[in-house]
Amino acid sequence: MVRRILHFEMTDNIGGIETFIMNMYKNMDSNDIRFDVITTSRDKIPFEEKLREQNSKIYHIPSPKNIYLYVMEIIRIIRSNNYDIIHIHKNSLVNIIPIIIAYKINGSRVIVHAHNTAPTKGNLKFLHYINRWLLKSMNIRRVACSRKAAKWIFNTDIADQVLIIPNGIKLEQYARNKIIREKIRRKYSLDSDDILIGNVGRLTKQKNQEYLIELLEKLDEKFKLIIIGDGKLRNTLISSAKRRKVLERIIFTGAVQNVNDYLQAVDIFVMPSLFEGLPIAGIEAQAMGIPVLVSDAVSIELKLTSNIEYLRLANQEQWINHIKKSVGKVNHESIEQIRENGYDISQTRIKIRQLYNKILVGNNDCE
Repeated sequence: MVRRILHFEMTDNIGGIETFIMNMYKNMDSNDIRFDVITTSRDKIPFEEKLREQNSKIYHIPSPKNIYLYVMEIIRIIRSNNYDIIHIHKNSLVNIIPIIIAYKINGSRVIVHAHNTAPTKGNLKFLHYINRWLLKSMNIRRVACSRKAAKWIFNTDIADQVLIIPNGIKLEQYARNKIIREKIRRKYSLDSDDILIGNVGRLTKQKNQEYLIELLEKLDEKFKLIIIGDGKLRNTLISSAKRRKVLERIIFTGAVQNVNDYLQAVDIFVMPSLFEGLPIAGIEAQAMGIPVLVSDAVSIELKLTSNIEYLRLANQEQWINHIKKSVGKVNHESIEQIRENGYDISQTRIKIRQLYNKILVGNNDCE
């Protein structure tokens, strides 16, 4: 019997949630479990064709701005499909309408999965704290990618009741590959002595790619920057790079599905995020064995190997110095270090499957 899981939601950009959902789906038996997905994007979402090939349904629904149609469509989808489990992925609780609807219809067969540690600042931020209080009364499954994310979404007083499931990756894809490295570097006309700084993520304020452009301006011309991802700040970042006269040293790849191939070309990975849960991109970069520099706003739980350093955003000189002294360093034990820390995709898959099984047999423990 095929069990049907509804995931809410994926966007039209490849971010941590989208990557996590697809990593899970690719590593589960499609004859046993089927994932359907809700999105408020009008455009195709990442991996949409692959999902449809596996008989998954992709529901493109109105955005919350059209609140009536948004609510009615969620109700219609859930009621008409009788899902075994509804798995809701959240970066904040500004909008908990899907959780309320899912809980009213599916009861305890609802998972709320925390993926982040803070929302971007905005007028609606206060709703997160109100909704967090409302969420406490619901008999749902609480899951998070890290302890820090658990405290943010579910509050400190119940963080210990949250099941922590690491964002595992398929480690074999991150073994060093000289052929792929040269292919990607050739694609972007990089010289053999060019030093490529890499970053993966949506082009948003949270990811703080503007900081990377500021750093690049202060580095020698042999340093180049590749930003893997897309988002609403793309044109703003391009304008900033032009103003600082470094645009010709920056590669904007847009959204790609083979991030692991692009990381092969990178020499140093830099993540100056303003906040993070437990970013999959940071795990992927560590697996490559390259030096990884992240802001001290990133969860300390990301430290899985010896090739990662935490730096303060207030001190740009510290970042410049670490970038320079990191050139040429490679950790050949990184994949094993990550596996030992429980971040292999097979370990994550087992934990997710065990959680699904508990829900399906009616075990109401929230841990």
